[in-house]
Amino acid sequence: EAMRCAVCAKPAEPLPKTHDGDGFHCAACGDYVVSGTVITSRWLEGRSPTERLKALENAKRQAQTGKLPVITTYSL
Repeated sequence: EAMRCAVCAKPAEPLPKTHDGDGFHCAACGDYVVSGTVITSRWLEGRSPTERLKALENAKRQAQTGKLPVITTYSL
């Protein structure tokens, strides 16, 4: 089964595993990581597209320059 973006659910590509969690490359949302804690808790699955996008926007704001944004429990 093809990977889907955790934010917009469009087709996405996996990023190399260099972190705790899953990395996504989405044409619409960009490159980002969802932390293992968020994946395990399935938090994103029960949220509206608007809430998922807000979590990604928060992660982008919190990311250090040159680093991938990571959706963590703090992004929610």
